[in-house]
Amino acid sequence: MARISDLPRDLIEEVLSRVPLTSLRAIRFTCRKWNDLTNERSFTEKRISEAAKKKQAKEFQVIMIMKSRVYLMSINLYGLETNVDPYLNFKGELISLNDANHQVDISSVFHCDGLLLCITKDISSRRCLMQFLEEMNYFLICFDFTTERFGPRLPLPFHAFGYDQVTLSGVGEEEQLLVLFQHYYTMRLQIWVTSKIEPIDVSWNKLFLAVDLTLLTGFEFLTEDTSFFIDHKENVAVVFDKDCEIATTSNIAYIIGKNGCFKEVDLGESTCPFLCSYVPSSVQIKQI
Repeated sequence: MARISDLPRDLIEEVLSRVPLTSLRAIRFTCRKWNDLTNERSFTEKRISEAAKKKQAKEFQVIMIMKSRVYLMSINLYGLETNVDPYLNFKGELISLNDANHQVDISSVFHCDGLLLCITKDISSRRCLMQFLEEMNYFLICFDFTTERFGPRLPLPFHAFGYDQVTLSGVGEEEQLLVLFQHYYTMRLQIWVTSKIEPIDVSWNKLFLAVDLTLLTGFEFLTEDTSFFIDHKENVAVVFDKDCEIATTSNIAYIIGKNGCFKEVDLGESTCPFLCSYVPSSVQIKQI
């Protein structure tokens, strides 16, 4: 009787590449052969390819922080132009293997090449930061990991001051930087995309979206709580923010299209939601 270990290597790789990321830990403990295979570059590339296929099917994987918990979610935009409501699906939750109840409180996350840097909450180290908004200006600074130095101040494609809203995001596969800008007084929203991003130089030559929010939401997005991502193919932006117009503050996903389409998805109540697009990586972090 044939065993699964007797199957051709390419077939095993194809099967394991479809296993959810949350189950890879169990796969690696099954046998040394599978552990070695799932750590190889070809396997990682196949997983990225599968993620790209899901993206082509208009389904995105995103990381979301709600109530200090980190969740993996999928967002489906299929049918947006035909009046079919988009929807979000829960895929998994980040847990701690070192804690008895497996819970971990996260204040913020940073995503790069499928890896997440999670900053845990530490009440004793909280500090109050006060800023003079009238004098505040916005700029970029890049850190070059090869030289371990910060570069010079880099310009944004607009002039933002005071209470204007500025939020950064990224397109991981294309290695592009996104910036959302909302003017405080006019409430006009712009999303810009970089054509080049280097430690000492940045170029902004594409205005992805420009819309007047007074015609859509009637209020401005909140600076502290806003996060977003874009879909190039569908020409839409998904902005996550809090709706303060109702008695109980809710988290809302605003889906804004270049063709004028506009949708809202209520995510329920929680404090300070955060979202970033996500492409998984099978790279293991070595213990120090």
